[in-house]
Amino acid sequence: MLKYLGNVGFNRLDDLNGMYAFAFYSKSENKLYFSRDRLGKKPLYVTIEGISIRWSSTVESLESPNTPNVISDEALVQYLSLGYLIDPTCTKSNNFAVKPGEILCVDLVTSQVVTSIISSPKIENGGDTLRGSSLREVIANSVEDRVFGHNKVAISLSGGVDSSIVAIEVAKKSGNAFAFTARWSDSDKERYNFDADVAERVCSKLNLKIEQVEMIKASELVSELTKFLTTLQEPNNNPSGVSMLRLYSRIAESGHRLALTGDGSDEIFGGYARHTAVSRVRNILNIGAGSLITKSFADVHESRTPLYRRAIGTQISPASPFSWLQWHWIFTPREIVHIFNEKSVGTMASVLLAKSVLDLDKKDHHKNPESLMRRDHEIWLAMESNRKLDRISMHYSIEARSPFQDDRVVGWANSYMKSNKYKRLSKEVLWREYPELSDLGVRKDKAGFTSPVGHWLRSNPNLVKSSLDYLSRDNRFNKGGLNFYRDAPQRGQYRELMQLWTLVVLATWLQIEK
Repeated sequence: MLKYLGNVGFNRLDDLNGMYAFAFYSKSENKLYFSRDRLGKKPLYVTIEGISIRWSSTVESLESPNTPNVISDEALVQYLSLGYLIDPTCTKSNNFAVKPGEILCVDLVTSQVVTSIISSPKIENGGDTLRGSSLREVIANSVEDRVFGHNKVAISLSGGVDSSIVAIEVAKKSGNAFAFTARWSDSDKERYNFDADVAERVCSKLNLKIEQVEMIKASELVSELTKFLTTLQEPNNNPSGVSMLRLYSRIAESGHRLALTGDGSDEIFGGYARHTAVSRVRNILNIGAGSLITKSFADVHESRTPLYRRAIGTQISPASPFSWLQWHWIFTPREIVHIFNEKSVGTMASVLLAKSVLDLDKKDHHKNPESLMRRDHEIWLAMESNRKLDRISMHYSIEARSPFQDDRVVGWANSYMKSNKYKRLSKEVLWREYPELSDLGVRKDKAGFTSPVGHWLRSNPNLVKSSLDYLSRDNRFNKGGLNFYRDAPQRGQYRELMQLWTLVVLATWLQIEK
C-alpha cells in the first residue's frame, strides 16, 4: 500500500475507508510522512529531538530515561477541563500525536515539520456511490465487510439502539456470533443492570448466544483503575474504561479476536440530548464568535445549568469553540482557579482549549446547527471514545471494529442530516429503518455504558483521601480547593462526584508514572 501511495500521491488517502496509521519515507524527497485515519481509530505518536525522530503507536515506547515524569501544564489543563487530552497534546511536552486525518511531513535535513494538512474525504454529501441506497443497506454492507473472513465474531452489546442494530446484522451474516454484556452485581442502583436485561432479550429473539460479564466490585477498584491507566498510558476520567477492561478481558478469554461495537452512531445521527436541545433553539441569537459576551457566557457555565440555557448559549456563536466546550467541561475555567495556586490558570484554560479546538477544524463547516455534532464526532469520538477502545481492545489482542464509523455510513448520515436541516435527530432514522427494534425490547431512553462511580468512591474512602493528599503536595494545586471534594461522595451530587473521580484518576496516573 505504501508503494502505491508513493507513486500516486497522498491525495489518494481520501479514498481509504478504514482505520490505519503509518510512517512513509520518501527517499527522493528525503522527507518522512506520517498519517492516521480520519476518526483516530489507530494511534501514532512522534518525538523530534535534534536530528533524532522517533515514532510509535504507544507513548511509553517514546519515553526517554532523561525526561522528567511531570505532566505539562497544557496537558494538565486539558485533562481537568475535559477528562482526556486533545491531539496533538501528550502528557509530556516533547511528544505529540499525529491528528486524526492528518498528513504530516517532516524534512529530514532540518528535522522540522514542513507541512501539515488534513485529508478531505469525499463523503460530505454521501457520495455518488450511495445514491439510491437505503441506510439499512449501507449499514449491512459495513457490517459484512468487517466480519468477512472471520468464523468467530464477538459483539459488545449494551442493549441500546446502535449495538442492537449491529447484533441484528451480525446474526444474519455469522453463524458463530457471541454477544457480551455487562452485569453489575456489586452496585448501589439496579439501573446499572437494565442494559444486561435488555441485551438478554435481544439475543434471545435473535437466537444469539450471550454472556453477562460480571463487572468489578468496589473492593477491586484500586487494582483495576491502575490496570486501566497503565493500559491507556495517559489519564482518562471516563469510568466506562475501567469496566471495558473487564469486558474485553472476558472476550479475549473466550477465544475471540474480533469484536464489533455500536460506537459512533450518536455523533452522526444526533443521539445526545444536547443535539436535540440545540436544534430547537437555533437562530435565536446572532453574536460574533470573538465577542466578550460569548466568552463570558462560557466562563460562567456550569454543567448543572438547565439544558435550554446551555442550548441558547451555543447559539450565541456556533463557530466559537466555547459553544462546544460548554457541553463538555469537567472543571470550568472558573472552577479550575479554585483548585490551583496560580490564578491565571483559569485564563490559560480558556485560551489553550479554545486554540486546541480551533486548530482541529478541518474546514469552515462549524456553523449552526451541525457544529456541535461535528465537533463531538471529530474530537470526543476520535480522541476519547476511539482512543480508549483501541487501547483496551488491543491490550487483549482484539480487533475492535465499529460499523457506524464506516465512511459510507458517515456519508449517508451527513447527506440525510443536511437534507433535513438537522431537524430529525435522536436517531429517528435508525428506528424507522429497523422497526424490529421495538419488538426486540430495545429502550429509547438508553443512557449509555455507565459505571457506579458514586458507589466506587463511597466504598473507597482511603483512595479518595490518599489521592487528594498526593495532589496537595504538588505546588500547582491549592490544598484548600482540593479539600472541598473530600466530602463529595457523601453529598452525592453527580457533577462533584465526576470532578472528584477526575482528581482520583489524575493522582493514580501520576503515581504510576512516578
